[in-house]
Amino acid sequence: MIDPSIQKLPTSSEPAPVGSLPSDASSKSFQGVLRFTLVFGILHAVLWCVCIGLLLLYVPPALRLSRDYNMTLPRMTLFVIDLSRFANDYFQLLPLLLAFWLLFEVPLLGILRHQSRGRGWAWGILHTLLPLVAAAFIIYAVQLPLLKINESLSR
Repeated sequence: MIDPSIQKLPTSSEPAPVGSLPSDASSKSFQGVLRFTLVFGILHAVLWCVCIGLLLLYVPPALRLSRDYNMTLPRMTLFVIDLSRFANDYFQLLPLLLAFWLLFEVPLLGILRHQSRGRGWAWGILHTLLPLVAAAFIIYAVQLPLLKINESLSR
């Protein structure tokens, strides 16, 4: 005899309950979200490290060059110089700050990607563009006085 308290399991001919995914599909979905999150997380970490590298290695030599020519600098260049000084002064904290940022951003990216593909892609692309725009701003702010120096020397 079959005990009536045991629930009847669906057979292959019976449909699965509504809202449940086969374990194979949920596993593939999880793997897709994980792969997406890891790729964008690594990309974001690398891009932010490039921005930090620009502040540490690219700005100080340009600052010395503009100081040698005793020229007044635009406000955005002064802002980038201040950021560079901050990065140099608190270099030991930068990996910690980057780790905290990624610990916030990467799980949020995974959650958004799991909830909605569009939200995950939007968040991932926007946070890829953010360090790219920051790097472009740093390069532009440093190159502007150098272009003025080259222009004045060519006259």
